[in-house]
Amino acid sequence: MLDFIKFKIKLLLVPILYLSTFGVMGFSIIRRAEVALWLLVFIIPQPNLWHKFYDFPMGSQIIDLLFFSAILGGILQRKFSLIHRNSFIILLFVLITYLALWNAAFRFSLPLPISTSNPYVYEFKNYVQMIFFYFLVASLVKTKEQQQFLLFLITLALFVVFLRSYRNFNPGTMFDYSKRASGPFWIVGLGANHWGAFALDYATVIFALVYYETNKKKRVFYIITCLFDLHPIFFTYSRGVYLATLCMLILFAVVKDKRIFIFLLMLTLGWQVILPPSVVDRITMTQNKGTGEIENSAGGRLEMWGMAFQLFTEYPVTGAGYDAFAKTYGGQMTEGGQLAENQDVHNFFMRTLCDQGIIGFFVFLVLLFRAFGSGRTLYKQAVTKQQKALGLGFMGCAVTITVTNLFGDRWSYFVLGSFFWCFWGLVDSNIAGIVQQRKKTLLVNDVVVGEAQANDAPSVGSIISCNGNDSMAEGKNRKINV
Repeated sequence: MLDFIKFKIKLLLVPILYLSTFGVMGFSIIRRAEVALWLLVFIIPQPNLWHKFYDFPMGSQIIDLLFFSAILGGILQRKFSLIHRNSFIILLFVLITYLALWNAAFRFSLPLPISTSNPYVYEFKNYVQMIFFYFLVASLVKTKEQQQFLLFLITLALFVVFLRSYRNFNPGTMFDYSKRASGPFWIVGLGANHWGAFALDYATVIFALVYYETNKKKRVFYIITCLFDLHPIFFTYSRGVYLATLCMLILFAVVKDKRIFIFLLMLTLGWQVILPPSVVDRITMTQNKGTGEIENSAGGRLEMWGMAFQLFTEYPVTGAGYDAFAKTYGGQMTEGGQLAENQDVHNFFMRTLCDQGIIGFFVFLVLLFRAFGSGRTLYKQAVTKQQKALGLGFMGCAVTITVTNLFGDRWSYFVLGSFFWCFWGLVDSNIAGIVQQRKKTLLVNDVVVGEAQANDAPSVGSIISCNGNDSMAEGKNRKINV
């Protein structure tokens, strides 16, 4: 009976949620634009959920409709703005990426990127939507209560997907390519490496919240979420994620907690005992101790990076155009085997060099530095513990995203990158709030000082009156003296 009830609930849950999205859209446009943002934040990392909407009318456009209802509501309610702390570098990055589409259209004889006849326009649309979460959050999430609710929703969404991953995967004692935790992203064509990078990047912020949260219930919730996050970090078997985790821990040790250095020392000395056996197996297989040869997976990436750099040298300034590596080398035979037609270079930095040349590469680096700088600024200027945690966590997030993208594209996919832009918008919104509050404080202080000076200083009339009285007294004295 209980199983039957659970089955019915699951059966009704999707259509109810699907219908409720239209109510959310209407309410967001008319009254509160941030409500559509709340729903988006919760369902984005669950494509296995919103892909079920595809069975209903306009179901495949639900994400787009929610997104544009949030923007339209923000415009109508005079909340949405493109002017924020890092707007210039972000919009410049979007522009250069779009110009790469034009470059590719001319170089590879593709339709102009002004309609969906160009195969990359739809992909670019999703890319821009992902980036515009920065502007949505920075514009709509202003109050302390809204910021706390957004952090809670993101944490809840992460907890749900981490818990499902834990329940649905059992690792073996030895590494096996066919047994890797892939999370909910398989439905959008992403694999274990993407899932591991996602889990690490955003749980880093939750890890920082653990340090500063004073509410016991929230702190326990953050700790539990981080513990479940260890599962995808370990059992996606991504060596890029392992390296990014190490870099994040070093950052936290330097900036916040020196005790982490003790843990890192213990890990260095006894990692083969501390880590799960299958993880140890995955790490040790990278290089054959007997021959010194790199295993096929890592060796294949090194070969592709060399090919990508060669393509960059042919078009060093502006690059060869969007997705140039796949267009140039897709389907070719290499020492590591035949490349796929849509082959990725497995390094987003090298891909940026291929696609956009040194100009796009420089802008991308500046973007990452600005993201890290925003986190550092908030950490230094924080007024509340939540701001302190958010600043530290986003610094860590910027570091892990930088490292994981050295080993593949963990940047351009909508489900992977949306939370990064949400966090960045939240960080810059807090910085703007701090600056605004300081300006108000200075203004109030100036007014108070001005009023105090005005009250203490004698008026012109009183000065004249005093001078007159002094003169009369002086005259009387003269008369007496005479």
